[in-house]
Amino acid sequence: MLDYFFHRQRAVQGVVTFPLRQWSATNALPPDTVTTPVPAVGDCQISRDGAAFANTTNLPTHIGLGVWTLTLTSSELDCGYCDVAMRDQTATHVWIDTVIHIETSIGLGSVTVVNPTGT
Repeated sequence: MLDYFFHRQRAVQGVVTFPLRQWSATNALPPDTVTTPVPAVGDCQISRDGAAFANTTNLPTHIGLGVWTLTLTSSELDCGYCDVAMRDQTATHVWIDTVIHIETSIGLGSVTVVNPTGT
């Protein structure tokens, strides 16, 4: 399931901004935004060009009102596309799992080259 979609420049550090939604017993829609969780190592993982998932270098940061940012390094964005999965690994889930898809492009002055295959 894809929750968010972004474009970023290839091999250049970038930031994505997204909400985390609260996990609840009823999972009523719309769920409340989450403001209090503390992501741990392993909660945020990245797959580059369809490869196996691995931990991201950085963890998401809460900027307020349930809105979070994640800084991806230039090496993490050195791919044709990547998928970032935010999964709460605690037994009593605090947030609903979120998937972010990012396609990268190469900027050449006023020309942008999109290469979704990563080759």
